[in-house]
Amino acid sequence: MDRISVITLNMAKKYTDASIAGGGAIKGKNCQIKSSTAITGGTRIVFAWYLDNGTEQTTTVDVMDGAKGDTGLGIKSASIVDSHLILVMDNDTTVDAGLVSGFDTDMSHITDIDLNNLVDGQILKFNGITRKWENASAGTVDTSLVDLNDVDIDNLTDGQIIVWDATAGRWKNADNFPSITVDPTPTQGSNNAVASDGVYTALQGKANSSDIPTDTSDLNNDSGFITNTVNNLVNYYLKSETYTKAEVEALIAAISTMHFEAVSELPSSNIQTNVIYLVPKSTAQTDNIKDEYINLDGTSLGWEKIGDTEIDLSNYVTTTDLSTALADYVTTVGLSTILAGYVQKSQTAGLLKNDGTVDTTSYATSASVSAITDGQSIDSFSDVETALNGKMNNTYLEESVTLSTSATTTVTFTDSSILTTSVIDLAVSVWGLTPEDVTVSTGVCTVIMPKVSTAQTIAVRIYVR
Repeated sequence: MDRISVITLNMAKKYTDASIAGGGAIKGKNCQIKSSTAITGGTRIVFAWYLDNGTEQTTTVDVMDGAKGDTGLGIKSASIVDSHLILVMDNDTTVDAGLVSGFDTDMSHITDIDLNNLVDGQILKFNGITRKWENASAGTVDTSLVDLNDVDIDNLTDGQIIVWDATAGRWKNADNFPSITVDPTPTQGSNNAVASDGVYTALQGKANSSDIPTDTSDLNNDSGFITNTVNNLVNYYLKSETYTKAEVEALIAAISTMHFEAVSELPSSNIQTNVIYLVPKSTAQTDNIKDEYINLDGTSLGWEKIGDTEIDLSNYVTTTDLSTALADYVTTVGLSTILAGYVQKSQTAGLLKNDGTVDTTSYATSASVSAITDGQSIDSFSDVETALNGKMNNTYLEESVTLSTSATTTVTFTDSSILTTSVIDLAVSVWGLTPEDVTVSTGVCTVIMPKVSTAQTIAVRIYVR
């Protein structure tokens, strides 16, 4: 009995099915021109075959221009006969466009078929090693796996199975599936199968999906959530007592768009409740004073006068009045200039009595200064000169200095008459100024004058005796 492999039968069946569907080696069924595109020296035509199962297959043919052609002649239809493209022109003439390149109608052109020395009665048989169909003598159909070219059976044992070896490209016998480890009960982290009784036991005590409440009414409201029927609404407003979102936005918009509008008279229509209308007064006014109106409800009865644009300045002083009233007052700059020739109260501490007069009880008068003694105070340069006139030593030294407002000022006197045992009498040209410190060394007397509030130039004189 002639034999043919199972794979050969399968491939033959597929080829037959494709031919029945219109997609066998000789295509012609359901052929259409899918596209026509101009190329250099001709036209590229794409043909499409739509098989009975809806699958599309395409072939591209380049039809080159002839040496001479009729202008305006078009293609009415196209078909493939014996691998040649047959065109029917608009004038019903038939043109053989030549052999279709790449369009195989011969089985020997199929890449996975290897035909050699064909003889009558041969069949196609698949070679599992070369992976091609080859012509062979028709024999009996293989009835055993070991007779198939792509099957290697070796030392079969009970329970073995046939598996595909992708590396060798062949079917081989192999041991059965490995044993399966079954856990008696579900175990966390395990990938093993679980015995059905273990699953059953684990599910005992668990709620069925039908036992899980789907309505809130089935639950115990122990948290006191508000239900559709609430008895105590003392802390809640009725919906009718609140504004909707749209109403709140409208109220805010009305507030934010309130503005003034000048009109010749109050409008009788299209009255806006968010406008302050400025209307001329009934009698002529200076400064263009107008009455101010608002409308409460948008009707002709809703007008309310809220005032006018007149500003009452009767209780305010004018610039002229203020300048006149302040004419007899001195400015800060003027006052500083006037007080520059005066001493501060702190500088006269101990000199003024409560009634503002100078306390001179501790100072000698010019009449008695001639009898001045050591340690007694004097109050002027002339008193000093008179007191020292005729004394043993009436030598004096004088320096002119400008006192600073930020630091003390040092006045240095240099003279050979100054000794460490000398008695120094000191006087300044401004009343009330006293030195902070006086030091004496051989040939030098140093006087430290205090800082003052206003810079000024004074004379400092010392008498050496």
